[in-house]
Amino acid sequence: MDSGDIKIKMKSNDGKVIEISKKAAFGSEILKGMIADFPDDAELPLNKVDGETLEKVKEYLVHYENSEPAKIEIPLKSINFKECVSEWDYNYLGEDIELIFKLMDAANFMNIKSLLELTSAKLGSKIKGTTSDSVKKDFEIGELTQEEKEQILNDKKFLEGNI
Repeated sequence: MDSGDIKIKMKSNDGKVIEISKKAAFGSEILKGMIADFPDDAELPLNKVDGETLEKVKEYLVHYENSEPAKIEIPLKSINFKECVSEWDYNYLGEDIELIFKLMDAANFMNIKSLLELTSAKLGSKIKGTTSDSVKKDFEIGELTQEEKEQILNDKKFLEGNI
C-alpha cells in the first residue's frame, strides 16, 4: 500500500474531522512530524485551525500532492496578482481577505511553506502601490489611541519618534 492510499484524519479546533491521504498530508511539515511521532493516533489534533480553514488547506495539499507549487517571484513582478501565480493558485485564494488571513495562520502553524508564501504574496499584491490610508481601510486597521502609543513606547523605547 503506498502512502497515497493510507488515510490520515485531522481534527480541527471546532471538532471537525477531515480525512486526507498520507501523501498529501506530507505537504505539511507538522503533519509529517505528527505522523512519524504518533503513527497509531486515530486523529491528529490541529488546535489552531478551524474546520472551514482546514478543508481549504486540505484542498491545497491534495492539489499539490503529486507536484510542487510554482515558485513565486519576489518581489512581485506586478500588482496584478493573476500575473504572479498559476491560474489554479489565483482561483484557489479568491478575494476573501478574512479567509486569506486564516489560511496564512494555518499555513504558518502547519508549516506549509508554499501556502504561506502564496498567501503572503496575495496580501503583498493587495498593498503594493497603495497608500497607508488605503491599506488601513482595506484591512480595517484603526488608528492607535494615545494610550496605546504610550504603552508601545514604554515597552519599546527604541521606537520613540518613529510612530
